[in-house]
Amino acid sequence: MTGFALKLIAIASMLIDHSGVTFRGLLDYRVYEAMRSLGRIAFPIFVFLLAEGCRRTSNMKKYLLRLGLFALVSEIPFDFLFANTESPGPKTIFLEFGYQNVFFTLFLGALAVWYYQRVMKERPEAFGSVLNLTALGLIIAAASLLRTDYDSVGAAAVFFCYAAKDKRWQAPLLFVIFSVFYLSEAKSLLDLWAIGGVAVSAVCLLFYNGRRGRPLKWAFYVFYPLHLTALGLVYHFIIK
Repeated sequence: MTGFALKLIAIASMLIDHSGVTFRGLLDYRVYEAMRSLGRIAFPIFVFLLAEGCRRTSNMKKYLLRLGLFALVSEIPFDFLFANTESPGPKTIFLEFGYQNVFFTLFLGALAVWYYQRVMKERPEAFGSVLNLTALGLIIAAASLLRTDYDSVGAAAVFFCYAAKDKRWQAPLLFVIFSVFYLSEAKSLLDLWAIGGVAVSAVCLLFYNGRRGRPLKWAFYVFYPLHLTALGLVYHFIIK
């Protein structure tokens, strides 16, 4: 399975998940739970592909700039959908800072990788430095401080997936990280069913053949804010 195929699976999973959020008022709760559980396939795959991108990119600074740019671009569409569906009311919310989109999580995970590459990997003696370890931890912890989607668990997953050079360990590692995350956050059966989605993503990653596939690197970047905008408009003008 190529990186392109993995990306298509993740995008489809994400669309199902976010459609469940948009239409949940019209859906049977069991259908809603199934859609949200299928949506849990997406993020571990995106984490894996981001770690692969960090290994393969020839310009890490441009990679970070692209992630940061789309984090900013996606925030209004993200809030337009999620803030309004979470707190329906007469007032339409376009921007709020209680919860940030997943691109911020991916950006901070990639930033942690960049810091490791520039400081800790090039100078192995710096790896044990308390200052450098603290700096690395603060980059990852910033995801929780900013309340990004998947918070510091997501950012840490990017870093650890990158650090796990042996590909045999990456899928099991991500499965363990996100299974523990959902178990620790479990408040309903939906949170437990989410582990099934994570298991599917881990199986998909085991079939990754190391090939890039079709070079549509902008697909996810553009699709993310566009589909959030489309679903937000559907909710605002048709469902609300």
